Amino acid sequence: MRLFLVFLTAGLFFSFEIASANTIYVSKSGDGSDGVSWETSFNTVTDAIDSATAGDEIWVASGTYFERIELKDRLSLLGGFSGVSDTRNPDLYTTTLDGSMRSGSVVTASGVVDVVLEAFEIRGGNAIRGGGLYIEHSAVTIRKSEINNSDADLTGGGIFCLESTVGLEGSRIYECTANSSGGGLSIRSSTASIRGSSLSNNTTELSSGGIEATNSVIAMQDSICTGNGVKAKDFRGGGFGGGVAIGNAKFLFVNCLLASNFISPGDIQTGWGGAVYCASATGSFEHCTFRDNQSDQADGLYISTEWADGTGTGSRIEIKNSILWNRLVIKNSTVEVSYSDTLEPIGGPGNLSLDPRFTEAAIPGSPTFDYRIKLESPCIDAATNSEVAADIEGNPRPVDVLGRGNDSGFDMGSYEFQLKKSDLTRDGKVDAEDLLMFQEEWMREEE
Repeated sequence: MRLFLVFLTAGLFFSFEIASANTIYVSKSGDGSDGVSWETSFNTVTDAIDSATAGDEIWVASGTYFERIELKDRLSLLGGFSGVSDTRNPDLYTTTLDGSMRSGSVVTASGVVDVVLEAFEIRGGNAIRGGGLYIEHSAVTIRKSEINNSDADLTGGGIFCLESTVGLEGSRIYECTANSSGGGLSIRSSTASIRGSSLSNNTTELSSGGIEATNSVIAMQDSICTGNGVKAKDFRGGGFGGGVAIGNAKFLFVNCLLASNFISPGDIQTGWGGAVYCASATGSFEHCTFRDNQSDQADGLYISTEWADGTGTGSRIEIKNSILWNRLVIKNSTVEVSYSDTLEPIGGPGNLSLDPRFTEAAIPGSPTFDYRIKLESPCIDAATNSEVAADIEGNPRPVDVLGRGNDSGFDMGSYEFQLKKSDLTRDGKVDAEDLLMFQEEWMREEE
């Protein structure tokens, strides 16, 4: 529907056309006629997009849609509906876009802005770049979605972004592959914001099993990068950044876990940076945890001047309030480490080199471990003051454990040690002293 508003001012008429947003319905059970209700819903997402105009919302019912779609300007595509009513529960009603019937990216965004993709599973893509999503000259936000089992011949098995702005919120990218780089996500000359998301078990043959960022700006917060890897081939000359590779880029990682990422080089190759490889990069890691990453050259971070093409200048990196329980290698770059616990002693204010005492119990259904810290950890209350008000799980920061660390109350790493409600003495333990305090308070109330 389009409305026309006419104003009379000083004897002149001004007419403005205002588009009223419509809701367009998609389900497997509709009659496919016009998409104005669930009963008459379109049977494909493509038909809904074709009929949509800027500002419209497309509601997609649960089911698997074997199609590849191309997005249009200012559309919101929302999955997770029951299809019989407007009831929406993405955990119960899974909406899947599956591109396995044809080659190409499952979702393409080219020259579009203000596009939202929410509560979809995107899988089965195979393209030169961007098996799951190909985003070029566009602005796209992806929320509460999963991108998996998609491949790229070159880069961006899950998502490829070129000269674009992309937001990833509460989403997962897993089990995607690329022959060259960016198994999970590749951003080039772009800006990316990743929040509350995870990239896991993505692989490549050259660099950046999880994330590649080149000539870009990337901010990642409250997110997990685990189990990604580079399975280098003999002819490739080695691998870069099992989890993340950042080149000629600016970055900020806050409250992030980078664990169990790897580089498995061929017989005559080597690997640089099991967790992260930085070249000609500027940025910081704050309240991050690095553990159990693998590579023969710096299983944690490899900070260098040289990008994959052999060019570059020195990197400038800050590591603060973090746990780096992997090796760090610095080549012709500036790295400042402060208030962090490191595997190898590093000079700097507030730094430690002591066993962080992770919980290390296996997480059910996951190959990774629990990287929360125990009460015995020297990382409790050992960080400096921070503006980060919550940890990776949304638990409050700081939590001051009495008698521990410094006055800041902030912990090192991505997880903040949490007190139990029954710990009335706030010393990290629930014992007889807490019971005594409870009894004393109870007796005062009775007086």
